[in-house]
Amino acid sequence: MNKSVYKTVCLNDLIYKLKLSNDDIQKILAEFSCPLNKDVEYFLKLKAIDFEKVNLARTYLVYAINNNDSKLCGVYSLASGHLVLDSKISRAQKKKFFGTTYSFGRHINTHLIGQLSKNYHNNYNQSLNSTKKLM
Repeated sequence: MNKSVYKTVCLNDLIYKLKLSNDDIQKILAEFSCPLNKDVEYFLKLKAIDFEKVNLARTYLVYAINNNDSKLCGVYSLASGHLVLDSKISRAQKKKFFGTTYSFGRHINTHLIGQLSKNYHNNYNQSLNSTKKLM
């Protein structure tokens, strides 16, 4: 039995390095279906390209490759953000939440997982079993 190799492709690379047209990218994204969460599908097909172009988020396509056959089996999107801590947060709360009481100010940079899903089109979700991670 052959095992799949997983390859992650950044949507940004398709746009700027490979210089694929929006139509070509839309054809790739059309192969994605997530009946469990239509918001993920909506974002991927209607917003992901625009979010890439204005640097709001990076979207990654996860492919399972087996015997020179590749299947889009999952996607995830990451964005940068920040938190503003209440000035009244106690030292004990800082220690509990951040593991330190070191003074780092009130603004904290974060990474947000905006979207995360398997692709259910043609049962491609089966290519990414529960023991495999998307990232």
